[in-house]
Amino acid sequence: ARIVNSAGDHFMADYLSGGQAQIADFGLLGQAIAREILMGRGPVYFDMTGFGPEKFARVRKVIPITMAGLKDGGLDPTSQPVECRPLVGYFGGGGSGGICTNNNGESNIPGLLAAGICAQFFGCSEFLSGGTIAACNVFGYRAGERAAEIANQRGDVRIVDHQVHELKAQALAPANRSGIVKPADIFFRLARTFTRLDSSIVKSEASIRGMLKEIRGCIKEDLDRLSTSDIHQLIKANEARNFVTVLEAFYLSALERRESRLTHYRLDYPFRDDNKWLKWILVKKENGGLKIEYRPVPVETNRVHPPHRTKVSAPVQFPDHLINKKEETY
Repeated sequence: ARIVNSAGDHFMADYLSGGQAQIADFGLLGQAIAREILMGRGPVYFDMTGFGPEKFARVRKVIPITMAGLKDGGLDPTSQPVECRPLVGYFGGGGSGGICTNNNGESNIPGLLAAGICAQFFGCSEFLSGGTIAACNVFGYRAGERAAEIANQRGDVRIVDHQVHELKAQALAPANRSGIVKPADIFFRLARTFTRLDSSIVKSEASIRGMLKEIRGCIKEDLDRLSTSDIHQLIKANEARNFVTVLEAFYLSALERRESRLTHYRLDYPFRDDNKWLKWILVKKENGGLKIEYRPVPVETNRVHPPHRTKVSAPVQFPDHLINKKEETY
């Protein structure tokens, strides 16, 4: 599809030359769309009106869920461009973050294994469609085998009764309250901020600190007042608590990484800096708070590695006046 701004300009060619404009990675695509919108050239559209009947028939086979969604929304991409907007779809996981594991899926907690999108696996941070399924199968298989080995080696397991009681009490707590905060209130409160372009796709120190303030306010004011009336809402309440926990670690890491790399973009640090930031950021819970540590990416020991470390400007650059510009909630 052609990606065009409100003037009908196919602007991706301004960020990638030649045929590369059609194969931009997720980060670059989102940042370019964000720039067009913040520069006042939005909305941005996916334009498929030039497709013929045969190509549309193929598109419906390749992405049937997307095309069905457009149809249900009353949108006809054969005759009109479809408005689009970049959004952070998930936080961590899939190679860009998640629980640190070894090649067998083991974490630093004995007996706790992780695989799939909740784990940080080595080898890729961004990949072609289908890459997550391959990683899920490979690391899921390895983690499953290792879990079976651990189970066989352990024999009888001693259950720590007080810990079970504490975890059960925490999980069921919302069902025993009569408060007025519902799980959806948590999601909507935070979504009002993190769906803004300047708090998600193109962040700055000010917007990250603002998001962290909102997250911590939510933890302090709302989590212990969560209330549910049925088992479905109880599940959502625990999901909301987990979501807030991960979101804080996500934005704390974003504040720490003072560069722009792949899907992570800092308006105040619009460059990739391999000299200082070719390393992973680790977030650990310690003394009731979150602690930051680092682990270098061992690129020089890999069979294929860059000849030297460098510092390069991000493909998408934003004017200075946009660094402190705030966008209204979408």
